[in-house]
Amino acid sequence: MKNAIKVFSALSDETRIRMIKLLEDAGEVCVCDIMKGMDISQTRTSRNLNILKNAGLVTDRRDKLWIYYTLNRKTAEECCGDVLRVIKKWLDADDVITKDRERLKSVLKENKKEKK
Repeated sequence: MKNAIKVFSALSDETRIRMIKLLEDAGEVCVCDIMKGMDISQTRTSRNLNILKNAGLVTDRRDKLWIYYTLNRKTAEECCGDVLRVIKKWLDADDVITKDRERLKSVLKENKKEKK
């Protein structure tokens, strides 16, 4: 029961739902790219990613100074797969989600240019 409460509590916030959608679409993304993609502060980004991580919905990987986050598909599917599928249907065409995707795509494209 405690796990279900953590998951539903984590999914009860617009910012965290947006993060789930970005991670679902983009795969592994660093904190800085998420904050740029969503146009939110580093503090807000990290706080909300930590809530998603504590609920088991995302995992992280450290690479030197960078932390990369990924949707934990196994846990997400096991504990709330049906809920996430409904959210996906509702939000795929949402204006805010669309803007987040476009910003993140632009950020990731810019990052690739910088690495060259």
